[in-house]
Amino acid sequence: DTSASQIGQYRTRALACLEAMIRSWDTRDRVLLLAVDTEPVALTDGYASPGSEQLAAGIKALVQRVPLGATDMGAALRTAVEALPRPSNRNRAVVYLGDGVSAANLVASDRFEGFVARFCDARATVNCFAVGPRIDLHLLGALANHTGGALAIDRADVSPSDAGKALARQAAADVFYVAAMQSSPVLKDVYPQSIPPVREFGKA
Repeated sequence: DTSASQIGQYRTRALACLEAMIRSWDTRDRVLLLAVDTEPVALTDGYASPGSEQLAAGIKALVQRVPLGATDMGAALRTAVEALPRPSNRNRAVVYLGDGVSAANLVASDRFEGFVARFCDARATVNCFAVGPRIDLHLLGALANHTGGALAIDRADVSPSDAGKALARQAAADVFYVAAMQSSPVLKDVYPQSIPPVREFGKA
């Protein structure tokens, strides 16, 4: 997130989290780096491997980018899911670093359900590092929970580097998707009617 709220210590901690996360990934992994505010902007020309010159140039462009404007989370999520390679037998994950506050365009409940369905159809999780002066934990937590992802919250007692390493593991964890469900016939209604993806045990 490169909106105006991501300045000072929040920006420093988010960048430290990002760098630790990228260092933790394997050279066989592929990363697409996006800057998100009023409009998402790709900072790498397609997917790049960790440690590549292409990704290093993208990170340099991110560091030099001035935090301005507001965040359109709807545009960010739409861009992310449309950028996922298909078909693919790889684990796929989106990792968002920011506060989740969508001041430019609110994500209403019907749009949220649509995004969740698209990520689940693409077999991709949404993982978040919540950092900023005011955080929308409801949105970020719901995105993680409903896609099989994970949420890390910036805290004074946890270094951003440790959070980045944890997010790297969580983004690579296997996720299981429920194909069918049976319940007792005495139950009239079962909630949730659409079972969210389930993370591999011990990888949360």
